[in-house]
Amino acid sequence: MLVVEAKGENGKPAELALTVADASLHQLWATVAPRLGREQDRDPALCGAYAKVVGRSERGFRVPRDERVETFLGDYSRASGEPCADESEQLEWMNERVAPFFRANSDYWDRQGDISSAASKITSASDAYTSARKESLPEPEIEVRRVFSSTAFWAPAVITDAKGEATVTFKYPDNLTQWRIEAYAVGADGNSFGTATAFTRTSLPFQARLNLPRFLVAGDRAEPSATLVNRTDVPLAANAELTVGGVVTSVVAPGDGARASQAAPLRVDGVAVPAQGESQASWVVRAERPGTAEFTLKAWTGAESDGMVLKEPVLEDGILQETAASGRLARGEAKRELSLALPEPLDPARTMARVHLSGSHAAAMLDALPYLVDYPYGCVEQTMSRFLPAVIAKRTLGELGFDVAAVESRILGRESAADAARRAKTAGLARLDEVIGKSLARLSEAQRPDGGFGWWPEAQQSDAWMTAYVVWGLAQAERAGVVIPASLVNGTKEALLKPLGGRTDQGDGRDGADTEAWGLAALSAAPLNSDDVLYLIGVWSRCFADREKLSASGRACLALAAAKFGSAEKRVVLLRNLENGARRAAADDFGDTVHWGSTTNYWRARDGAVETTALTLLALLELEPQHALVEPAMNWLVLNRRSGCWESTRATAFAVLALSRFVQVRGEAQGETEIEVLANGAPVGRVKLNRESLLAGAAVLELPLSKLQGGQNRVALRRISGDGPVYAMALAQAWASGETVKPAGHQAEVARGFVRQKATTTLVGALRIDPQPLPSGGAATAGEEVQAVVTVTVPNELEYVMVAVPKPAGCEPLNPLSGWDARMRRVQPDRKADDGRPTTEGRKQEQDNEQVTKGRAIYREERDDKSVFFLDRLGAGTWEIRFGMRAVTPGDFRALPVQLEAMYVPEIRANSDAQRVRIEARPAGR
Repeated sequence: MLVVEAKGENGKPAELALTVADASLHQLWATVAPRLGREQDRDPALCGAYAKVVGRSERGFRVPRDERVETFLGDYSRASGEPCADESEQLEWMNERVAPFFRANSDYWDRQGDISSAASKITSASDAYTSARKESLPEPEIEVRRVFSSTAFWAPAVITDAKGEATVTFKYPDNLTQWRIEAYAVGADGNSFGTATAFTRTSLPFQARLNLPRFLVAGDRAEPSATLVNRTDVPLAANAELTVGGVVTSVVAPGDGARASQAAPLRVDGVAVPAQGESQASWVVRAERPGTAEFTLKAWTGAESDGMVLKEPVLEDGILQETAASGRLARGEAKRELSLALPEPLDPARTMARVHLSGSHAAAMLDALPYLVDYPYGCVEQTMSRFLPAVIAKRTLGELGFDVAAVESRILGRESAADAARRAKTAGLARLDEVIGKSLARLSEAQRPDGGFGWWPEAQQSDAWMTAYVVWGLAQAERAGVVIPASLVNGTKEALLKPLGGRTDQGDGRDGADTEAWGLAALSAAPLNSDDVLYLIGVWSRCFADREKLSASGRACLALAAAKFGSAEKRVVLLRNLENGARRAAADDFGDTVHWGSTTNYWRARDGAVETTALTLLALLELEPQHALVEPAMNWLVLNRRSGCWESTRATAFAVLALSRFVQVRGEAQGETEIEVLANGAPVGRVKLNRESLLAGAAVLELPLSKLQGGQNRVALRRISGDGPVYAMALAQAWASGETVKPAGHQAEVARGFVRQKATTTLVGALRIDPQPLPSGGAATAGEEVQAVVTVTVPNELEYVMVAVPKPAGCEPLNPLSGWDARMRRVQPDRKADDGRPTTEGRKQEQDNEQVTKGRAIYREERDDKSVFFLDRLGAGTWEIRFGMRAVTPGDFRALPVQLEAMYVPEIRANSDAQRVRIEARPAGR
């Protein structure tokens, strides 16, 4: 029971929030509550706390049934029997009578000064006094502590009565620790506040504490220990025994050949525990299988005893290894073979493998359309990013001969019930005309008197980029047969034509030059009279002469406009410029990739890689449809989606337009192709890919387990008829145990090592730390720091990558809190393309140097069994993550494999192998 008094200066009651938690939490994580100012602390003033302990229900130690212990204005008496007159006399009484017992039972407050320095120490002193009185009791039976928690009580709204008092009742957990009581009060007027803090301690004269890892892995051997604590002034001889249950089946005492069964305890007798000191007793246990392990520790002396029970998980030794292999059967190619690795030996009951086949990139376009069509109205850019894809969808689907209702069924049929319910209230593909009509009305309302557009409706001035975006979208709509109001079309075009060619460069002129090139690209899609064309040819020529001022996006726009305004010779020059700016990455499975623009460290949306690559692809398809970079650019766009769409509505709109144009120009989704799939030479089945099958999504073939084997599996695609391209993805899940886990990955690789930070003493007596790599099965000494070194290699830029790094059970993280303290650094320059050019041409050298030396901050989420790192962007190349652990519990532990996953592209994943780490006990005297 806890009584708290809270009154304002006017004596009115108050409302309180009250917390009781382990004081160590406050040291580990500073309070997040706002600190109140000095004036606020006075009103209301929390006067103190009153506590009453009866029996064993609240403290974790025993008092006689008729014992009553009070703090704060309690009924204390002097030695003469006269009651204390006031609180100051009570404090004096506590210092004289209770402090000796208190100091004998806690070294913590010895460092805090005289007990009268803070009223909050009264409660702790009374705890110690009660604990000291316990020595007069007869020897009790061993009572085992079972309930452990870092928090004891929380009440968000405690209302005091008319006297300003409130009473709360709670039971302390079985932790033997110091508890921090914090109260936050607000006065009845709502404008006065106050705080107060007090401490209590749950303690025993003799304590037994079981030290265990947070978890174990099946097959681990650990040496748990018992810390026996003597809080009395005389030495004690203690006995200790450990009983195990659940999935831990053997217990051995170090240096003793005895072995006990699962239920029988193993006892260690005669452990000398010095006065006000502690000693250790230890055992060896082995986790036999996954499940839950239970440890029961009992320890006793002649008069004192303590015990505790802990349960912990035992994890299975292995992982569900997910492997993937992708490949492309090029147009006219007869056969393509994929290699799919499976664990050895193979467990058929926990294995699944299938092949996904698609005949067109159009599926990626279809997947992105719902995201765009359903995007809510907003600024002009968002309206265009919604309106433009709607036009593209109508034109593309119509030209390919698809029924719009069938397409909607294809998309909505894959949604969850929640998504389907949400979409029922929004625009769908079957209502494209409604979307187009509302978007046009919205644009008409947003158009400024000069015909241009700002970012938002009623903008104070027109924005050249936004106006060009509208011109481009309206041109696409008219090509698709949408009727556009003449005033909207003509006014927007004139608003873009007038300032074009009369720009004033600022800084290096890039913003103005890029906007001018974008305006030329937009107008090249619009209907123009001969005078406008002649005028724009002149503007285009000047922009071409100044093309060194253009960004990658600006060069793509200039090339796109060259189809209408540029000469044949200048088109060749621009094509060469696009080739020189390409960032290539070679791959044998899905095909090479190439992109333009920046994947990181860019401030303008037009500089982003998705938008720039989409514009460049459109330019290539316009100038040279069969160019060698067309398909690699398409591959890069498809691989860099986020769960069906791209990084924003604007980027998705440009990507969908490029996908649509690619499908149209290359003739994908036309004709029929039949493919036979073979597993290790045995036929599995045949699949027909045609325009109709596109609506059903990728065709899926299950690979029979009877045709699979441990190790490498050959999955072959053999063309039966047709000559269209085929895109294949083989996916497998299989359980890999222990040493059978081999490194594997698709579009990524991950590896892990451990480095022991061994402390040695030099000849002059100085302490030196020598990093020593630990091979699998290598040993560190308890107390040493062990660094985990994770190496990640990816051939292409990735986004939103998760790396889960399991820990050996005997190690604890140096920082147990999650946060941004982890760093990732580049350890290998970007790979070179076949022609010797770096894949990230144009990146500043000093930026590379900073990534190598300092790295960049990444988020780390700490779990009991692993550290998980979240990488928002991961550039092509090799990267390294290091984090520190402390070797704590001796034993032989399994470090489960590291697992990497692109969170929105689940087929991109990798895992390392498993390792063993031994931790040896610290030598005596160290």
